[in-house]
Amino acid sequence: MVQYSTISGVSNESVGNNIITNFRHAWRLSKVGLTKVIQKFIMNGGVTNRKEREDKGGSVFTCEKRRKAEFTPYKEFKKKRSQDWRDSMVKLTASELKSEWDQLYDSVKKVFIDKADKKLLRGTFLANDLYENLRQTHGIVTWCGLEDRMNNIVSHETIRLHIKSIEDFTYRASRIFIMLDPQEEHRKVH
Repeated sequence: MVQYSTISGVSNESVGNNIITNFRHAWRLSKVGLTKVIQKFIMNGGVTNRKEREDKGGSVFTCEKRRKAEFTPYKEFKKKRSQDWRDSMVKLTASELKSEWDQLYDSVKKVFIDKADKKLLRGTFLANDLYENLRQTHGIVTWCGLEDRMNNIVSHETIRLHIKSIEDFTYRASRIFIMLDPQEEHRKVH
């Protein structure tokens, strides 16, 4: 009860139970859960920082580890299978897909290995390719258009997220502006 009173700033004698209940309901915690949260808060010295992922901000454009995880022969096989069966009513489960991959001949797997290796080699230049494509199109391009111009190595969603994560880039529904200061951007739009 002392911990609850300390956090809420209310003594036990006053309407502390209502405040404790309000805390519990707001955070959707039991009394035990709330006690753990408060103890953790006190143990951390009052710091409420959340843990950050190691790969935060990493994408195939910026992180070698992410590229190695993304451009694998098995993922290339999965992409091919999903394209082949896109219109089909039959959907393969993950285990069926994996067993199909395991049953492939080495000569067939070699095609996917080569494809993944090509993408992995090109991966270090993906960001440069993206920026060059934006310069060539003067920002008048859709996300899917960029995906096509980059030979579908990365999805339009990955491109969009990467562009949004860069501070110097702004975009509007109709155009993407490449590192323009606000005055230049205003001139190009109006």
